[in-house]
Amino acid sequence: VLINDHGMGCKDSLYEQGTRIINSIRYPPTFGSEGYVLPENFIVHTADFAAVIYNLADIDLETDFPDYELDGTDWMTDVEDYINSGNSDEPDCCQYRITDIFNSHAIVDENYKYIFRATLQYANRANRYYPFVNDTQQLYDLKLDEAEQNNLVYSDDESIKEILYQYQIIMTDYIKEDVCLSDDKDDCVVPDINIDNENSQRSDDDDNTGYQRADIPPITDDENQKKRTETERDSYSYSMQEEKKEELLFEDILSRNTDTVNTADIVLIFSYFMTGIV
Repeated sequence: VLINDHGMGCKDSLYEQGTRIINSIRYPPTFGSEGYVLPENFIVHTADFAAVIYNLADIDLETDFPDYELDGTDWMTDVEDYINSGNSDEPDCCQYRITDIFNSHAIVDENYKYIFRATLQYANRANRYYPFVNDTQQLYDLKLDEAEQNNLVYSDDESIKEILYQYQIIMTDYIKEDVCLSDDKDDCVVPDINIDNENSQRSDDDDNTGYQRADIPPITDDENQKKRTETERDSYSYSMQEEKKEELLFEDILSRNTDTVNTADIVLIFSYFMTGIV
């Protein structure tokens, strides 16, 4: 199994910099030796490894460990179907995944990511990278907006509204069935399906929650739209510049004579290996 840590500027977040990693598995007895790249509609999670390994080890949890519950999904049947037939239709197991952090949740599929933020807590640097970080609900087109800079929740497009509604239903069911600990499910914090466009990108000053809030102006007219677009572009450009600096620094350290690398450099190299830069 080969996976990586993120090594990105905004780990510990529901955005792509905090959730997307490489995932490579070698098991010749089942997968052969030719190598396969699964289609983009095949969405998996690191939590799936346990279920898959139990399958490969011929361990029947329902029989041998009936009280053991897994968070992940066994995708072996769908993978074998793809390998044997080349079937790239939507897999039964893995059309989407849900991930959680700081009591907030995200649904990810091949094309979109929907985020429901139950609290204002988020990774310290998220407001530097993502202009809509404070929005309670967020929807991003991952094909057209990989940097997640354009929140589609407030779109007037009927097709987007329908996609949003489907995610809201999935998220509500997930929270009430799997996340919320209250005996009265009406007390659970779930998405508000009736969203008012006026709520977009509220960026009040820091409040008594102790959590930072992004200082991004609301959309009220063409001038504010232009200013916010510039803010988004500058924020993303800055993050990319910082990551490039980190890569160049690491390359510089690797190119040095080993006799000239001091203790601080060694610590830095170790840190980069731990964060998956290489």
